[in-house]
Amino acid sequence: MKSNKGITLISLIIIIIILLILAGITVSNLTGDNGIIQKAENAKEATEIAEGKEVLQGKYMENYVNKLEKVTVDEFLEYLEEDGINTKTENGKNYAEVDGKIYEIKEENGQIQ
Repeated sequence: MKSNKGITLISLIIIIIILLILAGITVSNLTGDNGIIQKAENAKEATEIAEGKEVLQGKYMENYVNKLEKVTVDEFLEYLEEDGINTKTENGKNYAEVDGKIYEIKEENGQIQ
């Protein structure tokens, strides 16, 4: 009888240790540098950036359709200002602010990016 109680106690201690190890692994997978929470935050940031770019591309298409001809960067920035979007030119580069994020407006291959 005495040996069964000792084995049961040792088994309980081993199970508790295994559960603590598993809990530690789970927490590190959630909060680590490459954890689920960090990946979710990165995905949220990427989505917000894509949404801002989409807004600017939509505004460019609106401006293009209104003119029915190529739109220069300066004309596009003026159109954005008229539409209530903050723009600025600094060190020869043009920027627009959408939802608190700043995007560079540039012309490449005859198209505004």
